[in-house]
Amino acid sequence: MVLPRHDVYQTARVQAISVTVGGVLQLLWLLWACHRAGVDMRLRLPRLDADVREMLRLIVPAAAGAGASQINLLISTSLAGSLLASGSITYIYYADRLNQLPLGLIGIGLGTILLPTVSRLLSTGQDTAAMETQNRGIELALFLTLPATVAFMVAAEPIVRGLFQYGHFTAMDARRCGWALSAFSVGLPSYVLVKVLTPGYYARGDTRTPVRYAMISIAVNIVATSS
Repeated sequence: MVLPRHDVYQTARVQAISVTVGGVLQLLWLLWACHRAGVDMRLRLPRLDADVREMLRLIVPAAAGAGASQINLLISTSLAGSLLASGSITYIYYADRLNQLPLGLIGIGLGTILLPTVSRLLSTGQDTAAMETQNRGIELALFLTLPATVAFMVAAEPIVRGLFQYGHFTAMDARRCGWALSAFSVGLPSYVLVKVLTPGYYARGDTRTPVRYAMISIAVNIVATSS
């Protein structure tokens, strides 16, 4: 069934409002939790002291490196729009949304936990314990990611069909989107390991090495995709 244009706009408007309201509620919930924990959330004018300068020196390369995967996706999407058939960008988009699920749940979750833990161990001189923690994080990441990778490679089309096949999204669209998901899933363990290994560099105050390798990956992606 094809919705009238007015209904499509109305649906898009409701979704946009819902996302905004959800973000505000999330912020209020966080403020309430911080208040209960005794965290002072009063805003103060920032001062450009030595600590802030050091933070800026470290955070700029970290921010650049964190966006490498999104830059790679942008390049691939742009090339797909110019070189491949109509609908290819949609296949890549939906496949990436599914591929981001284990990446967000496993990779970013473990990375968020590892950074303060490894930093605390290194600051107290427990280098061996920090390395052990990092290794356990790698093992747990692979333990959780490899089954998801196999599922995406083996059952990509049924997954896409169950989630997206409806209306204009035909069986052929589901098959092609499944192909894209299977291709994405090959790199899923590597993407997750990047999120797990990067905190080890950040904990040591090295934010440039991850950026260096991120730039290399972007260059390789451009060359490989163009050829």
